[in-house]
Amino acid sequence: MDACKIPSKKSMHVALWDITVSVVSFCGLSANRYDFCQKNNHGVCESKRMDDCIRNSAQEATTNNSPIKPLKKRIRLKVSSASPVQFPNRSQPSSSKGVDVYEMWTSLFTEINGSGDDDDALIWDVGFPLGDLIDKHFGKEMHHEKAKELRLQRALQTNLADCIRTTLLLRIIGQMFGDFEKEYKALVGEIAELKKLMIRLKDEQNKLKKTLKESSFEKNQLKAEIKELKDQISLQYKAGYNKALKQLLASELKP
Repeated sequence: MDACKIPSKKSMHVALWDITVSVVSFCGLSANRYDFCQKNNHGVCESKRMDDCIRNSAQEATTNNSPIKPLKKRIRLKVSSASPVQFPNRSQPSSSKGVDVYEMWTSLFTEINGSGDDDDALIWDVGFPLGDLIDKHFGKEMHHEKAKELRLQRALQTNLADCIRTTLLLRIIGQMFGDFEKEYKALVGEIAELKKLMIRLKDEQNKLKKTLKESSFEKNQLKAEIKELKDQISLQYKAGYNKALKQLLASELKP
């Protein structure tokens, strides 16, 4: 029964305060920076200042050891008026609330991509309005209710687990790309060797063609010589035959 006991509102506030301080400390804030959360008479932190500090903690952690830079004005991106991407021969699923999923994601990606080549409109820019994008596209109450069901501690644990899973997947994808790169380099090497082999075979083919041409020329010469010899043999045979015939006739005429 104690395990199922519902925590009191005061204990929940204390747990919320401890988790918030842990998050702020993990993000690298100094002690004089999270005095924003002075408790009021009821032991509840000033939520607006808490949200501002947590929202800015990640940016402060990345710039804590870097020189001070002037803050850039946030650029509000324009959503393109182009129609959403249509996928042929594919039905577009929608949520139970009637929101077109593909239209929502197309609008989100279009807004992230921006409307020009301005560096301030890049998603990598420190001042990129990611919070505004999230509030705009996922600000419906149903999204918030699902998140509130996790409670703060479980939400942080879920976020940490998702980060670990994402990091693991990225490492695996990186290894896969490394394997692809090795395979690609091996294929490039094989293609280079095959090209060299093709060049050698082409040279040999040209040599064989030249030899064949020379052989054909010699063959024609031999044919001409054979024909000439045959003609000479025929003439010599006739001349010898006629000479022998004359000698035979002459011997018969003698007394």
